[in-house]
Amino acid sequence: MSLTQASSLWFQTSACDAAALPDLPPFVGGSPCRPIEVLHECGRILRQLHALDPTLLGASSEEEEVIQHGDFGPNNILLEHQTFDVAAVLDWEFSGVGPAITDIAWCEWIVRMHHPDAVSMLADFFDASGARPTWKERQAEMLRRCRSLKSFAKRWDPASPAVTVWQERASAVASWVE
Repeated sequence: MSLTQASSLWFQTSACDAAALPDLPPFVGGSPCRPIEVLHECGRILRQLHALDPTLLGASSEEEEVIQHGDFGPNNILLEHQTFDVAAVLDWEFSGVGPAITDIAWCEWIVRMHHPDAVSMLADFFDASGARPTWKERQAEMLRRCRSLKSFAKRWDPASPAVTVWQERASAVASWVE
């Protein structure tokens, strides 16, 4: 079982039994089904990241810009298994400087797309992050990102199934309501 599959199982809100998941790494198997804690930590660490001075990366001091992760969500954090404190933030290849909504909306997208049972708990993420842009702004950012990834896939290989996948994901986002 891959770490992605394991973290997906860990995040699920349906009934879980750690003993029924013997292939999970200890930090996953030890504390399954804790989406509120996971979302709270996502928000807390994102607030800390966005509080960093973007000029540290050589950026201009635009008031609206923050240091972005660029692919932020529960899938890219490792948590300490007893305290649920963030031990590491992974997968920084899309990082840079830009608006905070990019990370906020993408974390919500990850939850809505891959963990729909946890959507009702997103308030814990927003509260901990200290930011809750309007639904219209968040949805627009999710659509922008899906279209950008579709465009990337199309440039890479116009016949790639990823082009269709990102089109379908954009359609799904367009159908969501808060």
